[in-house]
Amino acid sequence: MREPLSPDQRSYSTPVITELKRGKKENVTHSPQEFPLPQNNSQKEDLSSPKESGEISINSERGESGVGKDSERDQNVIIVRKRNPHHHRHKNRQRAIKDRTPFTASVPAKEEKKTEQPKRNCRRANTVMNQPREKRKRKKKDVMKEPVLEPQELFKLTFADLPEDIQKKCKLVNLEQDLMNAHIKELFTISKFLFKSSFPETAKPSVSARKKGYVNDEMLSQGKSEIKKPLKPPQKTYKKPENWGTGGFGSVMTAKDMSVKKGRRVAIKVLPHTTEREMQTNYSEVFFLSRLKHPNIVDYYETLLVEEKNTPPSLWIVMQFIEGGTLSDASTSTRFSDKHVAYTAREMLKGISYLHQNLFVHRDLKSSNIMLSINGEVKIIDFGLCTYLPGEPVKKLLGSPFWIPPEMIKGKPHSFPVDIWSFGVCVLEMFLGSPPHNISPIKCMFNVCTKGLTDLIPPQTSPPAREFLEHCLAMDPTKRPTADQLLTHPWLTQPQLEQGYSDILKRIWHFSLKSL
Repeated sequence: MREPLSPDQRSYSTPVITELKRGKKENVTHSPQEFPLPQNNSQKEDLSSPKESGEISINSERGESGVGKDSERDQNVIIVRKRNPHHHRHKNRQRAIKDRTPFTASVPAKEEKKTEQPKRNCRRANTVMNQPREKRKRKKKDVMKEPVLEPQELFKLTFADLPEDIQKKCKLVNLEQDLMNAHIKELFTISKFLFKSSFPETAKPSVSARKKGYVNDEMLSQGKSEIKKPLKPPQKTYKKPENWGTGGFGSVMTAKDMSVKKGRRVAIKVLPHTTEREMQTNYSEVFFLSRLKHPNIVDYYETLLVEEKNTPPSLWIVMQFIEGGTLSDASTSTRFSDKHVAYTAREMLKGISYLHQNLFVHRDLKSSNIMLSINGEVKIIDFGLCTYLPGEPVKKLLGSPFWIPPEMIKGKPHSFPVDIWSFGVCVLEMFLGSPPHNISPIKCMFNVCTKGLTDLIPPQTSPPAREFLEHCLAMDPTKRPTADQLLTHPWLTQPQLEQGYSDILKRIWHFSLKSL
């Protein structure tokens, strides 16, 4: 039977203590071979002679290893402390059991903490979570201390970095050097928009990226479904074609539609339809034209895909023919009175209000896209850049230089207020007789995003008209009124605004009504 341990040999810690007596094999629970001593030459001693070898003991009171030569209770006794599974996280004890290296008198416990841990063969040994905690904290602090730069601080280009030809153009139009340095980012944006050939390194956006700024796939498919392939040559349906004008988009011709009794005169917009970009733009315009029906928007009839021999395919968009001309031609031909300017503005706003109620934004309102008939009708045309905005604003620079709003030039998101700005420029053009800063588009766009256009309002303008224009040409898009709010302005609610309007238009273009 095992002798009981004395109080000095008992430990207040949880590990179970097993007593091993030398020479009594029947009481040995664990043989010394299970806990072999280090095989160093300096430590090879005869265990049978306790005088020459120092027995090993664990001081339960201090928790440290020591030599038991002078201790009577440690003679011929080795106390081995078993590992408690509940204390498996204790690093020194776990390492001693795993490596089967007991505490020795030559290596104090305090120095053992400084010894390097054995490298473990683990796949996650080099991961961040296995690094020391102090190192991880230091990395985290370094990341948090990184400065957050504003977009303007990231733009480090200067005026000298512009191409030489653009620098000369800026100096010819007398742009202020200090103002250009303060708005160098906007100047680069304008230069890349107007002079793409001077920046060959600029990557062109993909067709899918351009499509996101116009309409979605469903609208494009609906616009595509509106296109018809004629069963017979379109020249047999639309006879006596006459060239009406050309532009960057294509050409416009007039013809007599024989599909209607007694015939009717129509306008046919001929667009190239070969590249993927041209197709996407054509589908978009056909979609909007087929969905819009308003007295101040041009009437749409049909669209034909014309494929003839030895000629590339083209798209014929058949619309209402308006006897008259554009607002641009009328503004350069005559000076409108204050009332006639107000009447034109009111009719334009009716069409814009209808677009915005249907969540459509034109984005290319300009004097050449406003048709004036000799009967006094005002109609909006050309929906190639129109978009549908049911939710958040979009960010895209497009349109005609003299009518682009400042938020587009600054690269900010835009929405319905862009049409109010472009509309205000058209009204200002009727007072000036030409677009603002029409000599140089780069000067116009730069002044629009830095100074605005309200300083160009003629001094002879009536106070109601001046107030109206200042609202439309506000630099902050959130401060511009909506189309419905502008329709209630006192300048537009004057009586008999349309009186004598058609007589002026007839005199401008020398038209006489003809029976078809």
